[in-house]
Amino acid sequence: MKGPRVSIFKSCDIRGVYNEELTDATMADIGRGMAAIMRRAHERPAIVVGGDTRRSTAPLKAALVAAMAESGADVLDIGTVPTPVFYFAFRSLPAHGCAMVTASHNPPQFNGLKLCFSQMPVTLAEIAELELTVGERRFVTGVGSVRRLDVLPDYEGWLGAQFPAAAPRMKMACDAGGGAWSNIAPRLLRAAGFDVEAVFCRVDADFAARDPNPLPEALGEVRRAVVAAGCRFGAAFDGDGDRVVFVDEQGAVIASDVAGAVIARRLLEAEPGGKVVYEVNCSQALPDAVAAAGGVPLIERAGHAFMKRRMIDEQALFGAEISGHFFYRSLGGGDDGLYSALAMGKLLQQAGRPLSALAGEVPRYHATPVVRLPRRPADAQRIVDGIAANARGGTVSRIDGIRIQYDDGWALARVSVTEPVVSLRFEARRRELLPGILQRFLGFDPALLAEVKARLRIWRQDTRETS
Repeated sequence: MKGPRVSIFKSCDIRGVYNEELTDATMADIGRGMAAIMRRAHERPAIVVGGDTRRSTAPLKAALVAAMAESGADVLDIGTVPTPVFYFAFRSLPAHGCAMVTASHNPPQFNGLKLCFSQMPVTLAEIAELELTVGERRFVTGVGSVRRLDVLPDYEGWLGAQFPAAAPRMKMACDAGGGAWSNIAPRLLRAAGFDVEAVFCRVDADFAARDPNPLPEALGEVRRAVVAAGCRFGAAFDGDGDRVVFVDEQGAVIASDVAGAVIARRLLEAEPGGKVVYEVNCSQALPDAVAAAGGVPLIERAGHAFMKRRMIDEQALFGAEISGHFFYRSLGGGDDGLYSALAMGKLLQQAGRPLSALAGEVPRYHATPVVRLPRRPADAQRIVDGIAANARGGTVSRIDGIRIQYDDGWALARVSVTEPVVSLRFEARRRELLPGILQRFLGFDPALLAEVKARLRIWRQDTRETS
Protein backbone atom coordinates (compact mmCIF):
# COMPACT_ATOMS: atom_id res chain seq x y z
CA MET A 1 0.00 0.00 0.00
CA LYS A 2 1.62 3.20 -1.15
CA GLY A 3 0.99 6.90 -1.56
CA PRO A 4 -1.78 8.71 0.31
CA ARG A 5 -3.27 5.49 1.68
CA VAL A 6 -0.52 5.46 4.29
CA SER A 7 -2.40 8.26 6.07
CA ILE A 8 -5.23 5.91 7.07
CA PHE A 9 -3.02 4.25 9.70
CA LYS A 10 -3.36 6.43 12.81
CA SER A 11 -1.98 6.07 16.31
CA CYS A 12 -4.98 4.22 17.73
CA ASP A 13 -7.01 3.11 14.72
CA ILE A 14 -7.59 3.43 10.97
CA ARG A 15 -9.47 6.32 9.33
CA GLY A 16 -9.92 7.56 5.78
CA VAL A 17 -12.35 8.98 3.22
CA TYR A 18 -14.38 6.18 1.72
CA ASN A 19 -13.57 5.28 -1.89
CA GLU A 20 -10.61 7.66 -1.85
CA GLU A 21 -8.23 6.73 0.96
CA LEU A 22 -10.20 3.69 2.16
CA THR A 23 -11.82 1.36 -0.37
CA ASP A 24 -13.45 -2.05 -0.05
CA ALA A 25 -10.27 -3.58 -1.50
CA THR A 26 -8.14 -1.73 1.05
CA MET A 27 -10.33 -3.00 3.87
CA ALA A 28 -10.03 -6.53 2.56
CA ASP A 29 -6.24 -6.21 2.65
CA ILE A 30 -6.45 -4.92 6.21
CA GLY A 31 -8.52 -7.98 7.12
CA ARG A 32 -5.91 -10.23 5.53
CA GLY A 33 -3.20 -8.36 7.40
CA MET A 34 -4.94 -8.73 10.77
CA ALA A 35 -5.51 -12.43 10.21
CA ALA A 36 -1.90 -12.99 9.12
CA ILE A 37 -0.52 -11.27 12.21
CA MET A 38 -2.88 -13.07 14.59
CA ARG A 39 -2.16 -16.48 13.06
CA ARG A 40 1.43 -16.15 14.25
CA ALA A 41 0.08 -16.64 17.77
CA HIS A 42 -3.14 -18.60 17.13
CA GLU A 43 -3.70 -21.33 14.54
CA ARG A 44 -7.36 -20.30 14.14
CA PRO A 45 -7.75 -16.83 15.63
CA ALA A 46 -11.29 -15.85 16.62
CA ILE A 47 -12.04 -12.23 15.74
CA VAL A 48 -15.16 -10.28 16.75
CA VAL A 49 -16.31 -7.99 13.93
CA GLY A 50 -18.99 -5.30 14.10
CA GLY A 51 -19.95 -2.15 12.24
CA ASP A 52 -21.71 1.15 12.78
CA THR A 53 -24.62 2.68 10.82
CA ARG A 54 -22.67 4.69 8.21
CA ARG A 55 -23.66 4.16 4.60
CA SER A 56 -20.20 2.83 3.68
CA THR A 57 -19.96 0.44 6.62
CA ALA A 58 -21.89 -2.48 5.10
CA PRO A 59 -19.62 -2.97 2.04
CA LEU A 60 -16.47 -2.34 4.04
CA LYS A 61 -17.49 -4.81 6.72
CA ALA A 62 -18.43 -7.45 4.14
CA ALA A 63 -15.00 -7.13 2.54
CA LEU A 64 -13.26 -7.32 5.92
CA VAL A 65 -15.16 -10.41 7.09
CA ALA A 66 -14.66 -12.33 3.84
CA ALA A 67 -10.93 -11.57 3.75
CA MET A 68 -10.42 -12.66 7.36
CA ALA A 69 -12.22 -15.95 6.79
CA GLU A 70 -10.26 -16.61 3.60
CA SER A 71 -7.09 -16.04 5.63
CA GLY A 72 -7.87 -18.73 8.19
CA ALA A 73 -9.64 -16.72 10.90
CA ASP A 74 -12.91 -17.59 12.60
CA VAL A 75 -15.05 -14.46 12.44
CA LEU A 76 -17.75 -13.74 15.02
CA ASP A 77 -19.91 -11.27 13.08
CA ILE A 78 -22.12 -9.33 15.52
CA GLY A 79 -23.73 -7.15 12.86
CA THR A 80 -24.60 -3.46 13.17
CA VAL A 81 -24.05 -2.26 16.74
CA PRO A 82 -22.78 0.75 18.69
CA THR A 83 -19.10 0.53 19.56
CA PRO A 84 -19.79 -0.05 23.30
CA VAL A 85 -21.89 -3.11 22.41
CA PHE A 86 -19.00 -4.29 20.22
CA TYR A 87 -16.55 -4.00 23.12
CA PHE A 88 -19.05 -5.73 25.43
CA ALA A 89 -19.12 -8.62 22.95
CA PHE A 90 -15.34 -8.76 22.86
CA ARG A 91 -15.22 -8.91 26.67
CA SER A 92 -17.88 -11.63 26.73
CA LEU A 93 -17.03 -13.92 23.80
CA PRO A 94 -14.10 -16.35 23.50
CA ALA A 95 -12.16 -14.25 21.01
CA HIS A 96 -8.52 -13.31 20.43
CA GLY A 97 -9.02 -9.98 18.68
CA CYS A 98 -11.64 -7.60 17.36
CA ALA A 99 -12.37 -5.12 14.55
CA MET A 100 -15.13 -2.50 14.45
CA VAL A 101 -15.87 -0.76 11.16
CA THR A 102 -16.52 2.86 12.15
CA ALA A 103 -15.20 6.37 11.79
CA SER A 104 -16.64 7.33 15.18
CA HIS A 105 -17.26 11.10 15.20
CA ASN A 106 -15.69 11.90 11.82
CA PRO A 107 -17.80 13.41 9.01
CA PRO A 108 -20.01 11.00 7.00
CA GLN A 109 -17.60 10.63 4.07
CA PHE A 110 -15.09 8.94 6.41
CA ASN A 111 -14.90 5.39 7.67
CA GLY A 112 -12.30 3.28 9.41
CA LEU A 113 -11.52 0.55 11.89
CA LYS A 114 -11.12 0.26 15.65
CA LEU A 115 -9.15 -2.90 16.39
CA CYS A 116 -7.37 -5.03 18.96
CA PHE A 117 -4.95 -7.91 18.47
CA SER A 118 -5.45 -9.14 22.04
CA GLN A 119 -7.46 -8.27 25.13
CA MET A 120 -5.24 -5.20 25.56
CA PRO A 121 -5.71 -1.99 23.56
CA VAL A 122 -3.89 -1.73 20.26
CA THR A 123 -0.37 -0.27 20.40
CA LEU A 124 1.58 2.00 18.08
CA ALA A 125 3.85 -0.95 17.28
CA GLU A 126 0.89 -3.14 16.33
CA ILE A 127 -0.54 -0.46 14.04
CA ALA A 128 2.89 -0.10 12.42
CA GLU A 129 3.15 -3.87 12.01
CA LEU A 130 -0.26 -3.98 10.36
CA GLU A 131 0.67 -1.17 7.99
CA LEU A 132 3.88 -3.00 7.03
CA THR A 133 2.10 -6.33 6.62
CA VAL A 134 -0.51 -4.78 4.33
CA GLY A 135 2.02 -2.69 2.42
CA GLU A 136 4.25 -5.68 1.72
CA ARG A 137 1.27 -8.03 1.29
CA ARG A 138 2.55 -10.56 3.80
CA PHE A 139 -0.71 -12.47 3.68
CA VAL A 140 -1.61 -16.08 4.38
CA THR A 141 -4.44 -18.31 3.22
CA GLY A 142 -6.52 -20.75 5.16
CA VAL A 143 -9.98 -22.11 5.81
CA GLY A 144 -11.75 -19.95 8.35
CA SER A 145 -15.41 -19.47 9.18
CA VAL A 146 -18.07 -16.83 9.73
CA ARG A 147 -20.57 -17.11 12.56
CA ARG A 148 -23.27 -14.48 12.97
CA LEU A 149 -24.33 -13.58 16.51
CA ASP A 150 -26.91 -11.26 18.06
CA VAL A 151 -25.24 -9.87 21.18
CA LEU A 152 -27.64 -7.00 21.84
CA PRO A 153 -29.99 -8.98 24.14
CA ASP A 154 -27.06 -9.96 26.35
CA TYR A 155 -25.84 -6.36 26.44
CA GLU A 156 -29.31 -5.15 27.38
CA GLY A 157 -29.54 -7.69 30.18
CA TRP A 158 -26.11 -6.78 31.50
CA LEU A 159 -26.80 -3.03 31.38
CA GLY A 160 -30.16 -3.50 33.09
CA ALA A 161 -28.43 -5.33 35.93
CA GLN A 162 -25.98 -2.44 36.34
CA PHE A 163 -28.73 0.18 36.36
CA PRO A 164 -32.02 -1.26 37.65
CA ALA A 165 -35.03 1.01 37.31
CA ALA A 166 -35.32 3.48 40.17
CA ALA A 167 -38.27 5.57 41.36
CA PRO A 168 -39.30 8.25 40.94
CA ARG A 169 -38.78 8.39 37.19
CA MET A 170 -36.55 11.18 35.90
CA LYS A 171 -37.08 13.09 32.68
CA MET A 172 -34.11 13.40 30.35
CA ALA A 173 -33.36 14.15 26.70
CA CYS A 174 -31.47 11.66 24.51
CA ASP A 175 -29.79 12.93 21.35
CA ALA A 176 -28.46 9.99 19.32
CA GLY A 177 -27.54 12.24 16.40
CA GLY A 178 -28.92 9.69 13.94
CA GLY A 179 -26.04 7.40 14.91
CA ALA A 180 -25.61 3.91 16.27
CA TRP A 181 -27.64 4.40 19.48
CA SER A 182 -30.69 5.77 17.63
CA ASN A 183 -32.95 2.71 17.79
CA ILE A 184 -31.52 1.38 21.06
CA ALA A 185 -30.74 4.07 23.64
CA PRO A 186 -34.27 5.47 24.17
CA ARG A 187 -35.61 1.98 24.90
CA LEU A 188 -32.83 1.11 27.35
CA LEU A 189 -33.04 4.48 29.09
CA ARG A 190 -36.79 4.04 29.57
CA ALA A 191 -36.20 0.55 30.95
CA ALA A 192 -33.79 2.11 33.48
CA GLY A 193 -36.48 4.45 34.80
CA PHE A 194 -36.20 7.56 32.62
CA ASP A 195 -38.88 9.40 30.72
CA VAL A 196 -37.06 10.12 27.48
CA GLU A 197 -37.40 13.08 25.17
CA ALA A 198 -35.93 11.63 21.97
CA VAL A 199 -33.88 13.88 19.66
CA PHE A 200 -32.48 12.58 16.35
CA CYS A 201 -33.20 8.99 17.42
CA ARG A 202 -33.81 7.61 13.95
CA VAL A 203 -30.82 6.15 12.10
CA ASP A 204 -29.43 8.61 9.56
CA ALA A 205 -26.64 6.94 7.59
CA ASP A 206 -25.53 10.30 6.16
CA PHE A 207 -25.82 12.34 9.40
CA ALA A 208 -27.93 14.96 7.62
CA ALA A 209 -29.65 16.14 10.80
CA ARG A 210 -26.64 16.63 13.03
CA ASP A 211 -22.87 16.30 12.85
CA PRO A 212 -21.73 12.95 14.31
CA ASN A 213 -19.32 14.92 16.50
CA PRO A 214 -21.36 16.26 19.47
CA LEU A 215 -19.65 19.63 19.67
CA PRO A 216 -21.61 22.40 21.45
CA GLU A 217 -22.57 24.09 18.19
CA ALA A 218 -24.23 20.85 17.01
CA LEU A 219 -26.41 20.44 20.09
CA GLY A 220 -28.99 23.17 19.66
CA GLU A 221 -31.92 20.76 19.35
CA VAL A 222 -31.19 18.75 22.47
CA ARG A 223 -30.53 21.93 24.45
CA ARG A 224 -33.93 23.29 23.42
CA ALA A 225 -35.58 19.94 24.15
CA VAL A 226 -34.17 19.83 27.69
CA VAL A 227 -35.60 23.24 28.54
CA ALA A 228 -38.92 22.84 26.69
CA ALA A 229 -39.68 19.44 28.24
CA GLY A 230 -38.37 20.30 31.71
CA CYS A 231 -35.71 17.59 31.65
CA ARG A 232 -33.23 17.10 34.47
CA PHE A 233 -30.41 16.65 31.95
CA GLY A 234 -29.61 15.74 28.36
CA ALA A 235 -27.16 13.26 26.84
CA ALA A 236 -25.83 13.60 23.28
CA PHE A 237 -23.86 10.76 21.69
CA ASP A 238 -21.34 10.68 18.88
CA GLY A 239 -21.76 8.64 15.71
CA ASP A 240 -20.71 5.25 17.08
CA GLY A 241 -21.90 5.82 20.63
CA ASP A 242 -18.81 5.57 22.80
CA ARG A 243 -18.77 9.29 23.60
CA VAL A 244 -21.40 11.36 25.39
CA VAL A 245 -21.74 15.09 26.08
CA PHE A 246 -24.07 16.32 28.81
CA VAL A 247 -26.52 19.22 28.92
CA ASP A 248 -27.74 20.57 32.26
CA GLU A 249 -31.34 21.37 33.19
CA GLN A 250 -30.90 24.95 32.01
CA GLY A 251 -29.86 23.85 28.50
CA ALA A 252 -26.15 24.62 28.98
CA VAL A 253 -23.58 22.21 27.56
CA ILE A 254 -21.32 20.90 30.33
CA ALA A 255 -17.66 20.72 29.33
CA SER A 256 -16.56 17.10 29.49
CA ASP A 257 -13.71 17.76 31.91
CA VAL A 258 -16.28 19.30 34.26
CA ALA A 259 -18.64 16.35 33.76
CA GLY A 260 -15.67 14.06 34.42
CA ALA A 261 -14.96 15.86 37.68
CA VAL A 262 -18.61 15.51 38.73
CA ILE A 263 -18.59 11.75 38.07
CA ALA A 264 -15.13 11.23 39.59
CA ARG A 265 -16.08 12.97 42.84
CA ARG A 266 -19.13 10.73 43.22
CA LEU A 267 -17.13 7.55 42.53
CA LEU A 268 -14.41 8.63 44.96
CA GLU A 269 -16.97 8.91 47.76
CA ALA A 270 -17.25 5.12 47.59
CA GLU A 271 -13.54 4.54 47.00
CA PRO A 272 -11.30 7.19 48.59
CA GLY A 273 -7.78 7.12 47.20
CA GLY A 274 -8.89 5.80 43.80
CA LYS A 275 -6.87 6.70 40.72
CA VAL A 276 -8.40 8.90 38.02
CA VAL A 277 -6.78 9.16 34.58
CA TYR A 278 -7.25 12.37 32.60
CA GLU A 279 -5.89 13.40 29.23
CA VAL A 280 -3.64 16.34 28.45
CA ASN A 281 -6.42 18.56 27.05
CA CYS A 282 -8.41 18.54 30.29
CA SER A 283 -8.67 21.59 32.49
CA GLN A 284 -6.54 21.69 35.63
CA ALA A 285 -9.92 21.86 37.33
CA LEU A 286 -10.30 18.11 36.87
CA PRO A 287 -7.12 16.93 38.65
CA ASP A 288 -7.64 19.62 41.30
CA ALA A 289 -11.17 18.35 41.94
CA VAL A 290 -9.96 14.74 42.06
CA ALA A 291 -7.20 15.57 44.53
CA ALA A 292 -9.62 17.56 46.70
CA ALA A 293 -11.94 14.53 46.78
CA GLY A 294 -9.10 12.30 47.99
CA GLY A 295 -8.29 10.73 44.63
CA VAL A 296 -5.03 10.37 42.73
CA PRO A 297 -5.03 12.19 39.35
CA LEU A 298 -2.87 10.72 36.56
CA ILE A 299 -2.23 12.57 33.29
CA GLU A 300 -2.10 10.63 30.01
CA ARG A 301 -1.87 11.34 26.30
CA ALA A 302 -5.12 11.70 24.38
CA GLY A 303 -6.48 8.70 22.52
CA HIS A 304 -8.75 5.79 23.41
CA ALA A 305 -6.03 3.13 23.32
CA PHE A 306 -3.62 5.15 25.46
CA MET A 307 -6.27 6.02 28.03
CA LYS A 308 -7.61 2.47 28.26
CA ARG A 309 -4.14 0.94 28.60
CA ARG A 310 -3.31 3.40 31.42
CA MET A 311 -6.63 2.57 33.08
CA ILE A 312 -5.75 -1.12 32.97
CA ASP A 313 -2.11 -0.71 34.02
CA GLU A 314 -3.05 1.47 36.99
CA GLN A 315 -6.28 -0.35 37.85
CA ALA A 316 -7.75 3.14 37.84
CA LEU A 317 -11.26 3.80 39.07
CA PHE A 318 -12.23 6.27 36.34
CA GLY A 319 -10.87 8.22 33.39
CA ALA A 320 -11.97 11.20 31.31
CA GLU A 321 -11.16 12.83 28.00
CA ILE A 322 -12.21 16.33 26.95
CA SER A 323 -14.01 14.79 23.95
CA GLY A 324 -16.58 12.98 26.10
CA HIS A 325 -14.95 9.57 26.47
CA PHE A 326 -15.41 8.36 30.06
CA PHE A 327 -13.58 5.21 31.18
CA TYR A 328 -14.46 2.87 34.05
CA ARG A 329 -12.70 0.06 35.85
CA SER A 330 -16.07 -1.68 35.86
CA LEU A 331 -15.84 -1.80 32.04
CA GLY A 332 -12.39 -3.33 32.05
CA GLY A 333 -10.91 0.13 31.64
CA GLY A 334 -13.13 0.87 28.64
CA ASP A 335 -15.80 3.43 27.83
CA ASP A 336 -19.48 3.40 26.91
CA GLY A 337 -21.53 6.52 26.19
CA LEU A 338 -24.84 4.98 27.26
CA TYR A 339 -23.31 3.58 30.45
CA SER A 340 -22.06 7.09 31.25
CA ALA A 341 -25.50 8.59 30.59
CA LEU A 342 -27.05 6.12 32.99
CA ALA A 343 -24.30 6.75 35.53
CA MET A 344 -24.98 10.49 35.35
CA GLY A 345 -28.72 9.92 35.77
CA LYS A 346 -28.16 7.69 38.80
CA LEU A 347 -25.78 10.27 40.24
CA LEU A 348 -28.40 13.01 39.89
CA GLN A 349 -31.07 10.82 41.48
CA GLN A 350 -28.84 10.16 44.47
CA ALA A 351 -27.61 13.73 44.80
CA GLY A 352 -31.07 15.25 44.64
CA ARG A 353 -29.51 18.37 43.17
CA PRO A 354 -29.42 19.74 39.62
CA LEU A 355 -26.50 19.12 37.31
CA SER A 356 -25.82 22.86 37.08
CA ALA A 357 -25.24 22.97 40.84
CA LEU A 358 -22.92 19.95 40.83
CA ALA A 359 -20.96 21.37 37.90
CA GLY A 360 -20.79 24.71 39.70
CA GLU A 361 -18.82 23.08 42.52
CA VAL A 362 -15.96 22.23 40.17
CA PRO A 363 -13.15 24.84 40.29
CA ARG A 364 -13.55 27.51 37.62
CA TYR A 365 -10.48 28.25 35.58
CA HIS A 366 -10.37 29.92 32.21
CA ALA A 367 -9.64 27.64 29.27
CA THR A 368 -9.95 28.08 25.56
CA PRO A 369 -11.69 25.42 23.50
CA VAL A 370 -9.46 23.02 21.61
CA VAL A 371 -8.18 25.00 18.62
CA ARG A 372 -7.90 22.67 15.61
CA LEU A 373 -5.69 23.88 12.77
CA PRO A 374 -5.86 21.78 9.57
CA ARG A 375 -2.37 20.54 8.70
CA ARG A 376 -0.80 17.56 7.04
CA PRO A 377 0.68 15.26 9.72
CA ALA A 378 4.28 16.21 8.90
CA ASP A 379 3.45 19.93 9.04
CA ALA A 380 1.55 19.45 12.30
CA GLN A 381 4.56 17.70 13.82
CA ARG A 382 6.84 20.54 12.68
CA ILE A 383 4.64 23.00 14.57
CA VAL A 384 4.85 20.92 17.75
CA ASP A 385 8.63 20.52 17.40
CA GLY A 386 9.03 24.25 16.74
CA ILE A 387 7.18 25.11 19.93
CA ALA A 388 9.35 22.66 21.88
CA ALA A 389 12.55 24.11 20.42
CA ASN A 390 11.53 27.61 21.45
CA ALA A 391 10.10 26.79 24.89
CA ARG A 392 11.13 29.26 27.57
CA GLY A 393 10.09 28.87 31.20
CA GLY A 394 7.59 26.50 32.72
CA THR A 395 7.66 22.72 33.08
CA VAL A 396 7.74 20.92 29.75
CA SER A 397 6.02 17.56 29.17
CA ARG A 398 6.28 15.58 25.93
CA ILE A 399 3.82 12.86 26.95
CA ASP A 400 1.60 13.98 24.06
CA GLY A 401 2.94 16.71 21.77
CA ILE A 402 4.18 19.47 24.03
CA ARG A 403 2.49 20.72 27.19
CA ILE A 404 4.04 23.52 29.22
CA GLN A 405 2.83 24.11 32.78
CA TYR A 406 3.36 27.72 33.85
CA ASP A 407 2.78 29.16 37.31
CA ASP A 408 -0.42 30.78 36.09
CA GLY A 409 -1.73 28.15 33.67
CA TRP A 410 -0.69 25.83 30.86
CA ALA A 411 -0.53 25.47 27.09
CA LEU A 412 -0.67 22.40 24.84
CA ALA A 413 0.01 21.56 21.21
CA ARG A 414 -0.37 18.03 19.84
CA VAL A 415 -0.91 16.20 16.58
CA SER A 416 -4.39 14.61 16.43
CA VAL A 417 -4.45 10.82 16.36
CA THR A 418 -7.57 10.70 14.16
CA GLU A 419 -7.54 13.76 11.89
CA PRO A 420 -5.01 15.84 9.89
CA VAL A 421 -4.93 18.69 12.41
CA VAL A 422 -2.71 20.14 15.09
CA SER A 423 -4.70 20.74 18.28
CA LEU A 424 -3.91 23.52 20.74
CA ARG A 425 -5.45 24.48 24.07
CA PHE A 426 -4.64 27.09 26.70
CA GLU A 427 -5.76 27.66 30.27
CA ALA A 428 -5.10 30.31 32.91
CA ARG A 429 -6.02 30.69 36.54
CA ARG A 430 -7.55 34.06 35.64
CA ARG A 431 -8.95 35.20 32.30
CA GLU A 432 -6.65 38.20 31.97
CA LEU A 433 -3.62 35.88 32.06
CA LEU A 434 -4.59 33.97 28.89
CA PRO A 435 -3.03 36.40 26.35
CA GLY A 436 0.30 36.17 28.14
CA ILE A 437 0.24 32.38 28.04
CA LEU A 438 -0.49 32.41 24.30
CA GLN A 439 2.37 34.86 23.78
CA ARG A 440 4.87 32.76 25.75
CA PHE A 441 3.86 29.58 23.92
CA LEU A 442 3.54 30.85 20.33
CA GLY A 443 5.28 34.22 20.29
CA PHE A 444 8.27 32.84 18.37
CA ASP A 445 5.96 32.38 15.32
CA PRO A 446 3.86 35.53 14.76
CA ALA A 447 1.86 33.99 11.89
CA LEU A 448 0.90 30.94 13.96
CA LEU A 449 0.02 33.13 16.95
CA ALA A 450 -2.21 35.30 14.76
CA GLU A 451 -3.96 32.23 13.29
CA VAL A 452 -4.71 30.83 16.74
CA LYS A 453 -5.95 34.20 18.03
CA ALA A 454 -8.25 34.52 15.01
CA ARG A 455 -9.76 31.10 15.74
CA LEU A 456 -10.37 32.06 19.34
CA ARG A 457 -12.00 35.38 18.44
CA ILE A 458 -14.66 33.69 16.32
CA TRP A 459 -15.40 31.04 18.94
CA ARG A 460 -18.78 31.52 20.57
CA GLN A 461 -18.79 30.25 24.13
CA ASP A 462 -21.56 27.67 24.37
CA THR A 463 -20.10 25.76 27.31
CA ARG A 464 -19.56 26.65 30.93
CA GLU A 465 -16.13 27.97 31.66
CA THR A 466 -13.89 25.66 33.54
CA SER A 467 -13.37 26.03 31.06
